[in-house]
Amino acid sequence: MTLLGGGFGRKSKPDYVVEAALLSRAVGAPIKVTWTREDEIHHDYYHTVTAQHLEAALDPRGRAVAWLHRSVFPAIPSTFQSNVRYASDGELSQGVIDVPYAIPNIRCENGEAEPHVRIGWFRSVLNIPHASRSAHSRMSSPTRPGANPKDYLLELLGPSRRVDAGAHYQNYGDDINVYPIDTGRLRRAVGLVAEKAQWGRSLPAGHGLASPSTAAS
Repeated sequence: MTLLGGGFGRKSKPDYVVEAALLSRAVGAPIKVTWTREDEIHHDYYHTVTAQHLEAALDPRGRAVAWLHRSVFPAIPSTFQSNVRYASDGELSQGVIDVPYAIPNIRCENGEAEPHVRIGWFRSVLNIPHASRSAHSRMSSPTRPGANPKDYLLELLGPSRRVDAGAHYQNYGDDINVYPIDTGRLRRAVGLVAEKAQWGRSLPAGHGLASPSTAAS
């Protein structure tokens, strides 16, 4: 496959290329195909819609001791295979089962969802609703009174270590020993983001800084 450039996933579906080639062959000349907005809506691929449910249990000191993440969405393989109602391992490997937090009790669940449109691989795929939005938003808003979001996130990540995400973790097709889930690297990323953003500095009224967890993701 050639480089996808700025297609953000849509270029991996060559249906419009086939259409242009067939039309060019029919007229015997080079042509340019431009879909109408109606064509686009009827024949495009869509980013999957998701429902996320997250819970965290805290001990008396405010430390997270249990984590529950339920994710329900039409899976990408449903576009090509009939009767697909649950997510693939690869989709759940993007922000559900690859939890980097040092929480002793973790449960991840995936519910059944029926697809109603064609689902495609678009920018960040399932990391958008899983890691970048749901999990980081939940854990970057500490329930411990007065807790600093950056420090709280570093506490959740725990000591530098490699995380075992289980047998179903696909690691984007790479060898886990070559590209492990390394919390030490995540901690350094959070620290670097906080440093560059000058985390903790005073800001004018009406201004604020995003949590380092969101920026580092």
